[in-house]
Amino acid sequence: MFRALIPLATEFERLWGYNRAAPPSEKKPNVLVVGYGWAGRAFCENIDKSKYDVNVISPTPNFLNTPKLVQFPRIGYPRNLLAYNVVPVTGMLTEVVPIEKKILMKTGIYRPYDYLVLAVGSVPNTFGIKGAETCHFLKTLHDFGELKQLMRIGGNEKKSFEVIGAGPTGVEVAFELAESGSRVKLVEAGADILGGWSEVTRQCIRKELKEAGIELLVGCAVKEIGADVIYTSTGSLVRNNTIWTSGVKAPDFVSRGGFNKVGPQLQVANMNSVFAIGDIVAGPPGKGHGPPTAQNAVQQGKFLASYFNNDFAAEHPPYKYNEFCKILHTKDSIYVEYDGTTFIMPKMFGWILDKFIY
Repeated sequence: MFRALIPLATEFERLWGYNRAAPPSEKKPNVLVVGYGWAGRAFCENIDKSKYDVNVISPTPNFLNTPKLVQFPRIGYPRNLLAYNVVPVTGMLTEVVPIEKKILMKTGIYRPYDYLVLAVGSVPNTFGIKGAETCHFLKTLHDFGELKQLMRIGGNEKKSFEVIGAGPTGVEVAFELAESGSRVKLVEAGADILGGWSEVTRQCIRKELKEAGIELLVGCAVKEIGADVIYTSTGSLVRNNTIWTSGVKAPDFVSRGGFNKVGPQLQVANMNSVFAIGDIVAGPPGKGHGPPTAQNAVQQGKFLASYFNNDFAAEHPPYKYNEFCKILHTKDSIYVEYDGTTFIMPKMFGWILDKFIY
């Protein structure tokens, strides 16, 4: 019976052009995309594959939806495969050799390209704080897998966590941990949570944090993290399970090679065939190309695909980030800031918002 299905599968591939194992055509330029988060996926889904062969270098052959990883320890992580007509290569990049148009993989193998798109995302920024490297980080599927395992250890025993950083990720993680029955301290160096959000939203979130039993410590900058204690600007805290969400930065090889310095078309300075999108080119107004958010990454990926599809036309408009809204998930609600107004929605509408915005 299964053999009878093989011709049907072959016909499906022929009609829909879905063949991961197909070798790149020599007639089309080879586009190598490194990373498959929001930016990489948006680029791959929108580039004209009748013009380009697209290969993706990624540690995992799945779309990495980092915002949804926050929910992973509790509900599991949905597997999202790569876009159609994209050839996945599981591996990690260690070096770019732009003069020779090739990259070096962690395995020691070089891979050539005609065009290179760096969408590697960001890494945690510990700001040189001693001991911060011993914290749990939340950037990869492996990180969240470790957290899930940690939450299982001890069975029903109530665990204690310290979440460093009260930005959107830190706040959402704190709610997820509290919902699992853990004791949570949310530590923020600034005077308040959620910098850049409206006072209306912050006031509502502070109330929800209190109702969820989450202890909020603001104006409490971490100075050093020891094995059993966290030293702060206001004293010290007993250390249990510490999660670091206090900032991100571009990977060292990106900064060292200047790959985060791009022009208006997201092309790396002085490198005609290399482009960069996503968190690695994010930054404040005048110093970057929008915030390190999924919304910005998707816009950049679509923009760059359009630039490729239009054959790098000189009249192609420069990239400009347009923020549609900000979204924050709490225990029972979704907060949406749009045009200066805060809307509170039931969590059941989350998937609709994702489809509408991304």
